[in-house]
Amino acid sequence: MNRILFWPLWAGFWTIIGLVNFGSALIFMRRIQPGIPAWQPLVWELSSVYVIGLLLVPLVVYATRHLEFRRDRWKRVLVAHFALTVPFSLLHTSGMVAIRKAVYWMAGLSYDYSSGNLAGAVLYEFYKDILSYWMIVLIAIGFQYYNRYRERDRQLAEVQLQNLRQQLNPHFLFNTLNMISSKMYEDVAQADAMIARLSDLLRMTLRTSRQPEVPLRTDLEALDLYLEIMKARFGDAIQVDLNVDAHAHEALAPSLILQPLVENAFRHGVNGQAASGRIRIRASVSDHTLTLRVSDNGPGFQDSREAILNRGFGLSNTAARLQQLYGDQHRLDLNNSDGGGAEVVIRIPYRVA
Repeated sequence: MNRILFWPLWAGFWTIIGLVNFGSALIFMRRIQPGIPAWQPLVWELSSVYVIGLLLVPLVVYATRHLEFRRDRWKRVLVAHFALTVPFSLLHTSGMVAIRKAVYWMAGLSYDYSSGNLAGAVLYEFYKDILSYWMIVLIAIGFQYYNRYRERDRQLAEVQLQNLRQQLNPHFLFNTLNMISSKMYEDVAQADAMIARLSDLLRMTLRTSRQPEVPLRTDLEALDLYLEIMKARFGDAIQVDLNVDAHAHEALAPSLILQPLVENAFRHGVNGQAASGRIRIRASVSDHTLTLRVSDNGPGFQDSREAILNRGFGLSNTAARLQQLYGDQHRLDLNNSDGGGAEVVIRIPYRVA
C-alpha cells in the first residue's frame, strides 16, 4: 500500500477505536457525573489511542522485528520484552497526559491526571499497558510469520517459473536448429537468414529471462522474429494472420507465451499442407480479461486434453506456467473450430505494467 495513503487510513482506524471507547466512557461517566461535557471523555480516549496507535505501535513493531523469538535465545527475548513494557507505559501515560493538558489549556481549564495520587495513577496505567504491549507484540509476530510464509511461497513460485523458462528455451532452440539444419543443404541463403533471426530472438529472450510477465508488445516482437524464421523455412506456403487490439499491447502476459502456441500450430496443425496452411493469432481485451487465441486450419485436435498436454512439450509447459502465475484466475481451452482446425485460447486477468 502507498505510504501516503497508509497513514491517513491508519489514523482513521485508531480514531474509530477512540470513538468506540468514547461512547462507552461517556455513558459510564454520566452515571457518576451527569453534567460532564462530552468533549472531556472524547479527549481522554482519543489522546490514549493516538499515543498508542501513532507512536507506540510502530516502535513496538520495530522492536519485535529485532527481538525475534528463536529457540536459542527466547528467554533473553522474553526478558527484553518485559523490560520494554516499562518505557512503553511511561511513554503512553506521559504522552496522553501532555495532550490532555494542552487541550484543557486551550479550553481555559486545568487538568489534574492523578487527583493527588500520581503513583497510583501511573501503576493503574502500567497494568493496562502490559496487556496492550503484549497484544501488539503477538499481532506483530503473527504478521511476521504470515509475511514470511507468503515470501517463501513467492520465492518458490519464482524458482518454478524460472525452471519452466529454462526448460522452454532449450526446447525451442533445439526445434529451430533442426529446421535450420534441414534447410542448410536446400538453400544456404535462407538458412543464413534463419540463423540471423534466431540470434536476434535469443538476445530478446535473454533480456526477459528473469521476468515472469512482460507487456504483450514485447512478446509480439519476439513472435515477429520467430515468424520471420518460419517464413524463411516455409516461404508463402503458410499464411499468418495477426490481429491485436490496441489495448492489448500494454497488457501484462507471461513472457514468451505466444511462441509455443504458434510453434504447435506449425508443427501439428498446418505443417505438410501445400500452399494452404493458415494460422490466425488474436489478442483482445474485454471485461478485465486478456484473451489470446491461436488457431489453424489443420486437422484439429484428435485426442483428449490430457493426451494433448502430455504429447507436446510446448503446451504442457504453457499450462504449467499459467497455473503457477494465475492459479484459478486463468483458463486454457483446447478446441476444434467449427470450420476445421485447432484453436488454443488463453484467458488471464488484464493488467498493465
